[in-house]
Amino acid sequence: GVDAVIAEGMESGGHIGRMTTMALVPQVVDAVDIPVIAAGGIGDGRGLAASIMLGAQGVQMGTRFLVAEECHIHPRYKESVLKAKDIDTLVAGKFAGHPARVLKNKMAVNFIRQEKSEAQKENPDFGGVEELGNGSLRRAVETGDVEKGSYMAGEISGLVTKEQPVAEILQEVTDQAAKLLGGYG
Repeated sequence: GVDAVIAEGMESGGHIGRMTTMALVPQVVDAVDIPVIAAGGIGDGRGLAASIMLGAQGVQMGTRFLVAEECHIHPRYKESVLKAKDIDTLVAGKFAGHPARVLKNKMAVNFIRQEKSEAQKENPDFGGVEELGNGSLRRAVETGDVEKGSYMAGEISGLVTKEQPVAEILQEVTDQAAKLLGGYG
């Protein structure tokens, strides 16, 4: 009863697995008989074109749409994505078993520091560390809290440089992909 499956690589923002999009997508395409949607590290037409070449039928873009004019996240969250460079994400939650890619900020660094400290104990208890993360995404989205907010965003953040309407983002991405794929579209 499933119409399609999303194959999301670890480059994505938010909760992640351990495989990259480039390695994951063709394996999922070969394993299923339904359309595969590629996700993770895709933010422009080059990513769409690459995904099509890997066998995907389409893409899911999250980080790129965080800065869409229609996206109602706090302006500081959008600004953080727009200012991010290629190495400005971290993976928190690795030791606790719930890895999530976020933009570097005080909250992320503190979370990772506490998580690593707990992991070194003979009988680690990640409850306190996870409590630190509770509500942190909501704080980022609603209030733009740079101290205690979790700014989930993917590694593609370094390529996201301007706020645009959704229609313009889609047109730009599909036009670039069509050109790269020799008229695909």
